[in-house]
Amino acid sequence: MDWIAMILLLVRSGITIALYTFLIWAFWLMWQELRAHSNVLNARQIPAIKLQIALPNGMQTLIFQEPEICIGRDVSCECILPDATISAQHARLSFHHQQWWLEDLNSTNGTFIQEDSITTPVVLTSGDQVRCGRVEIGVQILRSQSSED
Repeated sequence: MDWIAMILLLVRSGITIALYTFLIWAFWLMWQELRAHSNVLNARQIPAIKLQIALPNGMQTLIFQEPEICIGRDVSCECILPDATISAQHARLSFHHQQWWLEDLNSTNGTFIQEDSITTPVVLTSGDQVRCGRVEIGVQILRSQSSED
């Protein structure tokens, strides 16, 4: 009878070891998957955009990291420009397809990049000079929150 008890003990021990091995392997795979998913999400972060706005009363610098920024005189806009040549909702900056885009929102006095009028959405790059009405806006795309290129 002792040898049957010994065999049962060995079988139980083997099953226990197999179960714990499986659990450790499953948790390790989940951890690897979460880490890979975290890396993908970090790569998708929206780069900050810095707007240097030349207003009559001086220079104003604003930094945004939202995926969509409305420029205009209306208080609902993220970037409020208090100038008579700016429409209530003048232009929109949006981040998609891993790039910042500028779109005119049928403004009265137009939106320009490097003095070229835009009628369709245009990709922005660092160093672009945007003009909304009479207001000049310098654009810098920051690659990380700590850098100010």
